[in-house]
Amino acid sequence: MRVSHNFINKIWEQNDQYFQFQYEEFRTFGARLKKWRELNGISQKEMAEAIYSCRKKLGLENDDISNEKLKETYTSTTEYLPIDYEILEKRTQKRNRRISSLLKTYLEWEKKETTASLADTPFSMTHLRILKEILDCDYEFLFCEIDTPHKYTNHLVHQTGLNVSTIEKLLSLNTMYNISSKDSNPSATFAHSIIVALDKLIADDDLMAYLSYYLTYTPKRYDDEKKPIFIGHSVSKSDTYEIDTENIHLIYLITIANKLQTLKEQEHTIPPVYPDNLPSFTQVFLAKENDSFGERLRKWREYKHYTQDTVANLIYSYRRENNLEKVVKGISYMPEKESILRTYQNWESKSKNTKDTRLSMSDLYILKNIMECDYEYLFGEINTLNTSDNSIQKALGFSTTTLNKLEKYSKSLQTTNSTVPPYAYKILLSIDLIVSDTTLLYNLTHFLLDIPFHVYMDTCPILKPVEITGHSCTLSDSAYTNYLFPENKELHNVFLPALFDRLKEIRKNFSNNNNLSI
Repeated sequence: MRVSHNFINKIWEQNDQYFQFQYEEFRTFGARLKKWRELNGISQKEMAEAIYSCRKKLGLENDDISNEKLKETYTSTTEYLPIDYEILEKRTQKRNRRISSLLKTYLEWEKKETTASLADTPFSMTHLRILKEILDCDYEFLFCEIDTPHKYTNHLVHQTGLNVSTIEKLLSLNTMYNISSKDSNPSATFAHSIIVALDKLIADDDLMAYLSYYLTYTPKRYDDEKKPIFIGHSVSKSDTYEIDTENIHLIYLITIANKLQTLKEQEHTIPPVYPDNLPSFTQVFLAKENDSFGERLRKWREYKHYTQDTVANLIYSYRRENNLEKVVKGISYMPEKESILRTYQNWESKSKNTKDTRLSMSDLYILKNIMECDYEYLFGEINTLNTSDNSIQKALGFSTTTLNKLEKYSKSLQTTNSTVPPYAYKILLSIDLIVSDTTLLYNLTHFLLDIPFHVYMDTCPILKPVEITGHSCTLSDSAYTNYLFPENKELHNVFLPALFDRLKEIRKNFSNNNNLSI
């Protein structure tokens, strides 16, 4: 599957509804999968292909044809291996058969009309990890425990004052960078560049004041023809001049352009993000990176000084208190403690990761709650029971200074703070508006950071869905750009007009949405 430019723009420009599955029809596992797939314009077959690709990365798929070798052909003294089209065809057929099998599996998933706590059908933990990667979400979203793709979204919304879609987009960008940065993926680099450019922009209080005023100012006076006008702009020390809405663009955009140019020339870096496995005084590191599911259960049990019988009693009690019966072939029943004990002992015996572990979603849900841990611990993604607070702070990719500034702005909306500008709400709103416009954000990034090549987004799947095809961006366009704009000296002549067009369009749309003419 090839992700097109228009497709990426469509995903990026989704409103908050895209990121909030709060409606009743989206509160089952199957319905949620189907709705996410439809929102992203992905077919069921493409989902099967994405699952196959992920399984292959994990070493769970092998398209080699056993006991068959490529024929050797010699020309003069040079040995080479030509393409054996027969073997190639066999590999293709084998791959297609596996994708067809995975498609049937996926179709069954979309039919699951249940939440995690009631889903007793054994499920591959590997497949749950794969779905989490493809959907760029947390397990809680898959299990219908939350209505946003990420569990800390609402926390970050409250902390920063930014809206849900802005937070989700920033989380997607930073996740892309953290996953792919080791491979020097240009798409990941560009994703990080967007974060850095926004961080740099927010750091300039003066520029943000002008941007917020320009984008969100709502005129209250009208001329004789009922056109809104701006008033009170001093053109000298003694006089004021009433500026109509046509001329306001010229005045403010020139000022914004000068300030953008000044900001561009300033160095700005975000300090490196340190790994989460550093020593912590507030968290106990129970597991190691390669520990299996069974080993993680055992280490938690020994840390709590529980016997296997004790854990079985906890599971039994939790099921009874929450009325979580097992359902087999349509028949509901409460499992006996002896049966639960045998099941738990079997889980702990899974001491190797070579074979995929199968558990029902309800069992994972119960384990998470009685262990008071995050799903990530059970799936081997973190070595502490819970994600650290530092990890939550790092999730957006912003510098500590910017995060602290946004937090102050957010708190000022409820209480007066003399150190925060009275128009803090307008600044937060302007950030949301800037992030909502794909073209503006890309042009800002290129302009502020002097990126020497233009990233065409049809080959850069930096947003949802997460690298569903494995295509990465190439630098083939850099020569073209460098020829036109040597050393980027003329880039401002290209990007500034584009920036102005988008700013004017955002301002117009904002005014129209607030029943104003511009």
